[in-house]
Amino acid sequence: MLDFEDEGGLVGTVLNHNSSAMTIGLHLDPERAAALSGFCLLALQVGDAPALYEWAEYLDGLGIGHSGVRDGHLGLLIEVPDPDGVLVQLHTAEHPSGDEE
Repeated sequence: MLDFEDEGGLVGTVLNHNSSAMTIGLHLDPERAAALSGFCLLALQVGDAPALYEWAEYLDGLGIGHSGVRDGHLGLLIEVPDPDGVLVQLHTAEHPSGDEE
């Protein structure tokens, strides 16, 4: 949708999914990225556990490192670090029941 440039070139972009359900802005800021290394900035719901395992296989096929499927606060998740170490989480839509400890 939109690109941001300075004298050195591209420093940001705004992307809109073709479904218009999501718009995301990505910006080059190495200092802030370094400060956020290891912190999750974005979590996306991917469906149920089989869908999450498909994502793990897809990431493996692309050679993208990730945490593997593991338990999260509200179901299962995968953490995927970006090149700066900032985390993106992929979550299931399942929620633990009140009976779980």
